[in-house]
Amino acid sequence: MKFLTLTLAAFIVSWAQADNKIKMNYNNEDLIKVIEAYSKVTGQKFVVDPSVRGKVSIFLQEPTSVEEAFNLLSSALSVNGYAISKQGDTMMIKSARNIQRDLIEVSTERPSLKPERMYTWVYNVKYISAGSINRDLRILVSKDGEMAVNTDTNQIFY
Repeated sequence: MKFLTLTLAAFIVSWAQADNKIKMNYNNEDLIKVIEAYSKVTGQKFVVDPSVRGKVSIFLQEPTSVEEAFNLLSSALSVNGYAISKQGDTMMIKSARNIQRDLIEVSTERPSLKPERMYTWVYNVKYISAGSINRDLRILVSKDGEMAVNTDTNQIFY
């Protein structure tokens, strides 16, 4: 049965090996199977919280780069309320709220928009108080995000 499942997953995923391209075409597929298939092809290590579950549909007829495939995977997880946190060379997948509390990356470098992941950006504010920025922008934070201020150092943690 396990062989049939793996064969079916390989057929559904239909990975194209040429030029480091991946073909991803899923119709209401289990999130865990999508993560497993991506991990198998790319060699990326994942640790997945047992609470991660759900279905995803990704319709991409042409092969895509490994980077774009990861962006699609992170978006699919985000839609289901999960997030990815990079811990060394391993990707941790948990609920977005738990990633925010336990495993969030922290940096003074502005994060890229893709892949979607939880990230704390520490920004040293110049020319204006961090408190006034917080008052004006706190409503823009996503449902799983937070904004905090250290008034002593005039920093925003977003």
